[in-house]
Amino acid sequence: MFKNLPINRKLTIIIFGISLVILSLGFTSSVINLTIRLRKNLVNNAEKNTSLLGEYSKVPLIFNDKYQALKNLSGIKYIPEVDFVIIYDAGDEEFVRYGKDIVPYFMEFRHNYSAFKDNKYHVFKDIVNDNELLGSLYLVTSLKELRSQTYKTIINYFVAVIFLLLLSYIMINIFQKQISVPILQLFHTMNKIHNESDFNNLHLEKQSNDEVGRLYDGFNDLIGRIARQQDEVRHLKNYMSNIINSMPSVLIGVDTKLIVTQWNKKAWEYYEIETQQAIGRNLIDIVPALRDEKEKMLESIRDRKIKTNNKRSVFKKNELYYESITIFPLEENGIQGAVIRIDNITENVKMEELLIQSEKMLSVGGLAAGMAHEINNPLAGMMQNADVIYNRLTKPLPKNLETAQECGINFNALMNFLVKRNITKQLELIKSSGERASAIVKNMLSFARKSESKLAPSDLTELLDNTVELAENDYDIKKKYDFRKIKIQRHYQENLPKFSCERGKIQQVFLNILKNGAEAMVEKINIEGYQPEFKFSIYTKDKKFVIEIEDNGPGIPEHIRKRVFEPFFTTKDVDNGTGLGLSVSYFIITENHDGEMEVHSKHGEWTRFIITLPQR
Repeated sequence: MFKNLPINRKLTIIIFGISLVILSLGFTSSVINLTIRLRKNLVNNAEKNTSLLGEYSKVPLIFNDKYQALKNLSGIKYIPEVDFVIIYDAGDEEFVRYGKDIVPYFMEFRHNYSAFKDNKYHVFKDIVNDNELLGSLYLVTSLKELRSQTYKTIINYFVAVIFLLLLSYIMINIFQKQISVPILQLFHTMNKIHNESDFNNLHLEKQSNDEVGRLYDGFNDLIGRIARQQDEVRHLKNYMSNIINSMPSVLIGVDTKLIVTQWNKKAWEYYEIETQQAIGRNLIDIVPALRDEKEKMLESIRDRKIKTNNKRSVFKKNELYYESITIFPLEENGIQGAVIRIDNITENVKMEELLIQSEKMLSVGGLAAGMAHEINNPLAGMMQNADVIYNRLTKPLPKNLETAQECGINFNALMNFLVKRNITKQLELIKSSGERASAIVKNMLSFARKSESKLAPSDLTELLDNTVELAENDYDIKKKYDFRKIKIQRHYQENLPKFSCERGKIQQVFLNILKNGAEAMVEKINIEGYQPEFKFSIYTKDKKFVIEIEDNGPGIPEHIRKRVFEPFFTTKDVDNGTGLGLSVSYFIITENHDGEMEVHSKHGEWTRFIITLPQR
C-alpha cells in the first residue's frame, strides 16, 4: 500500500517516521538516564543524611537525652524529601522519632540495610561509638521529588518533541517545494504527454539550476523532440491518408478477424458507409456482399499469399455491377491482417463485351454479305419459277387454256385436282417461304452496309406506344399469348425533344424486344400470383436519349446474356426463331443510328434492355 502512495505523502511519512523514532529513542533514553541519576542522587543524599543524623544522635544516646535527640532530628524539616526518622537504642527499642505519617515499614529491624519499598527509600544505619553499638537510625525518604523532576523533564521533552515535529513539518514543506513539487510537475506533464496529441504547448518552467533544473531542461528537450517527431508523423500520416483517399480504388484494411482498420474515401462513396461507422466493425457485417470472399481473405492472411477475383458480379440497388478484388496480406513489422483492393470494372466489362460483340458483328457482317449474295441468286430463280408454275397451273390465261386443250386436259378439272390435292396451297407455301428467305437475306445484308434511308424527326414515346399497338395486333404473337394482358408502366420524361431516326427500323427494334420479353414472360405465367409486366422509361442524360424496356420474366443466365446479340444465336426451337432479331436490332441501333444497346438481367427476376441514342 505504501508503494502506491504519492511521493509527497511518502516523504511526509518517512520524515515524520524518522523524526518520531529518533525523538522516541531520545526521550526514552533521557527519561531512563534521568531516573537513574535522580535515584542515585536520592540514595546518596539519604545515606549522607542518615550518617549525619547518626553522628548527631550518639551523644543523646550515651546520656539518654531524648530531648536533645529530638531537637537534633528537627533539622530534617529543612530536607523536604525526608518523611520521618526513628532512633532505636541498643536494645532495638524506640528512643525518639520525628516526622509526619510515621509508619515503620519493617517490623523487624535490620542493621545497615537500605531498600526501595512502597515508593519510598528506607535506610537503616547502626550508631556506633568506639566499636560499641549505641543503637540504630531508621530514615525514610519520599520519591515525590524524584517524580516531580521526572514529570518536569517529560513535559519539557514533550514540548521539545512538538517543536521538533513542527520543525520537521516546515522542513517537509520546504523539501516538497524543492523536490516533491517539481517531481509532481514532471508527473503531471507526463500525463499530459500521454493524453494530449499536441506537444507544442507543453513546457516546464525551470525554478533552479540544480539537478532538478537540469532534469527540467532534459525533459523540455525531450518534449521538443517528441513534438517535432509528432509533426513529422502527422505530416506523413496526412500524406499517406491523402494518397489512400485519392486512389480510384476501394481500399479496406482488416486484421486477422476481419475487423476494419482502414477505410478510404472511395470505400465511403462506393458502399455509402462513413469511415467512423466502418472502423472497428467486422467487414462482413457492414458489407454482406463480400461474404462469399470471406474464406479467400482468411486464407490470404493465413498463407501470406495474394488472392484475386478478377471479375465478380454483384447487384447494388437492383443494378448489375462487376468488381475486381485483390487481397494483399500484411507481412511487415509483425502486423497481421490484409489490405483489400476493390475496383468497379463495370464500364470495362461493358466496353470489353461491346468490343467483342463489335468484332463478332464485323466478322459475321462480311460472312453474311457473301452468304446473302450466294443465296440470293438461286433463291430468286426458285421464287420466279415457283411464280411461273403457279400462274401456269392456276390462272385461266389464254395460253394455259390453249395448251390444256391441245393436251386433251380439261382446265377446270385440272384446277379441281390441284385444289383437292392441296397443290395450290403448297405452291403458296413455297412462295411465302421464299419471301421469308428473301427477308432473311435482306437482314443479313444489313450486317454489311448501312441503310441509306432518310432520317426524320420522331417522338420516341409515340414510336414505343405505336409499337405496343402493333404487338397487340400481331397475329404471330396472338397465337402464343395475349399481349393485351401484359401490364405496362410508363415513365416518360416530359417535353422530350424529337429524335432524328428511321421510324420503321426503330419500331422494328422495339417490336423485337417486346416479342422476346413477352415470349420469356410466358414461362412464368403458371406461377400463382404472377402478373406479366413491362416497364418503359425514356429520358435524356448527358445529351443522349436513354430508352429502358424491362420485363419481369425469368431473366437471362449470365452465359446466355453475353451472346444475345450474336447473329443466329437462339435458345428457341429451330422452327421458332432464326437468332437474328436482337442482332439486327443491335446493328440498327449501333450502325444506323450511332447508338449503344446493352442488356442487364437478374436471373429469375427481370431483364432490362437499355438503348442509348445521341441527340442530333
